[in-house]
Amino acid sequence: MAAAYDVCIVGGGVVGLWVARHLARAGADCVLLDRSKCGSGASGGILGALMAHAPDNWNTKKQFQFDALADLPSLITELEAESGLSTGYAQCGRIMPVRTERFQKQAIVRSEASRQHWRASKRSYVFELNGPDAVPVSMNPDLAPLGIIQDTLAARVNPSDYVKALQCAVSRDVEIIEDCSLRSVEISSGRIKTTNDELELTAKHVVIAAGYESFRLLEPVLGRVIGGGVKGQAALFECPDLADQPIVYDDGVYVVPHEDGKCAVGSTTEKQWSDPTAPDPERNDFIERSKQLCPPLRNAQMLRRWAGVRPRCNRTDPIVGALDDDRRILVATGGYKITFGIAHRMAARIADEVMNTSTKTELPTTYQPAHHLNASN
Repeated sequence: MAAAYDVCIVGGGVVGLWVARHLARAGADCVLLDRSKCGSGASGGILGALMAHAPDNWNTKKQFQFDALADLPSLITELEAESGLSTGYAQCGRIMPVRTERFQKQAIVRSEASRQHWRASKRSYVFELNGPDAVPVSMNPDLAPLGIIQDTLAARVNPSDYVKALQCAVSRDVEIIEDCSLRSVEISSGRIKTTNDELELTAKHVVIAAGYESFRLLEPVLGRVIGGGVKGQAALFECPDLADQPIVYDDGVYVVPHEDGKCAVGSTTEKQWSDPTAPDPERNDFIERSKQLCPPLRNAQMLRRWAGVRPRCNRTDPIVGALDDDRRILVATGGYKITFGIAHRMAARIADEVMNTSTKTELPTTYQPAHHLNASN
């Protein structure tokens, strides 16, 4: 089977699917390859917390993420209408316990900063400090002696449902080939070799959006490795008592109630592992801490555990854009914990570069390929 395309997208996670959606809408003829099934990597997780950077010490990275989070509600509405599927999205907000005076003083500064910076065209958001009387029944009041912070920008999504909705919408205009991995790209001719020997592809542009696997795929092109992965683990509970409650976050522990009465908790940060998708039963600290944080979880039934590897560049920030002047090879990966909230904006920038159109999506300098490549010599 031989076929020629404008663009070959490698990776069927949330970033790759958004890239495909933007490019197809711009008129590009695209094919998308995934080594397994769409959303089978880190995009198939269970947590789904979409949380903003703190609003103080404002910079272009925080502005980029804020704009992405503020744009997402309307994009989700459009996606759900087009696909007929729910993504589990809700701008549910977030609460955080305040237990030290230092954190309390910091929260006051951030509250003022949110009023200045968390302003979108249709809505403003706040990062507010409230006293102990505001602690909801979903949180242990003993852990919030000085009150709570309430953040109205945070949201949640069901990751697997989100990916399904994207795949459904994208599949109408883009050929999706699953169980097919990229082996190599001949840059001069655009010839693409895959693990399917019967598949002969050429493409004018190749977009690598394969999560942490992107760094391995890019190594032959760049001659070095510019990133890797960080494994995270989570657990899913049946807990209708937490339905419609905001996200609870405390020092690395997330409690994310979903609309179907399920509640996801996480997560761990592991830089070394033997199996990227195997939950480690000995790493239960985050589960115990989540139960202390939210008492309704103590008697809730655990439904399943999840583990996966999230992409992270050596220089922390995502890498988005073309690796060569002819825009033959482009990359969009490395979002680590913030990918789900900015994937659509990463993809919009890639589409602008592929189509060589005036970009409406300005990238922070530290997201651009030159930043990562110059630092990795």
